Amino acid sequence: MALDILDPRVAFDNVRMAAAVAHGLPAGTIQRMAEQLGLPHERLSQAVNIPLRTLARRLKQRTPLPPDESERVARLGRIVARATEVLGGFDRARRWMMERPRGLGGKTPLDFAETEPGARAVEDLLGRLEHGVIA
Repeated sequence: MALDILDPRVAFDNVRMAAAVAHGLPAGTIQRMAEQLGLPHERLSQAVNIPLRTLARRLKQRTPLPPDESERVARLGRIVARATEVLGGFDRARRWMMERPRGLGGKTPLDFAETEPGARAVEDLLGRLEHGVIA
């Protein structure tokens, strides 16, 4: 069964996530993420920097993601989980991931999630939103 890494109880359990990433997240995790976020595989592939053909092959063969790919998928899951907490619900977080907040210079949080520094920028923006600082 794929982990629900969009669930804050899972996404912020660093011990559990470290073990899951080191072992390799099940390919079903990314399928579930695509479904939950309402993203086509092409867009999710871009957001987690896994070539679409590689992603399709992993899904077809049901092979675990290697640790580097697992880490990028977990990073996106952590961002969505944090947005869920800050914005008061998954549906709001999902929509917000596709918006272009001023604090990200016209890019979407999903765009920024493609790199670790970008993910930190999204988390910083969420922190400012949580504390009522104009973002």
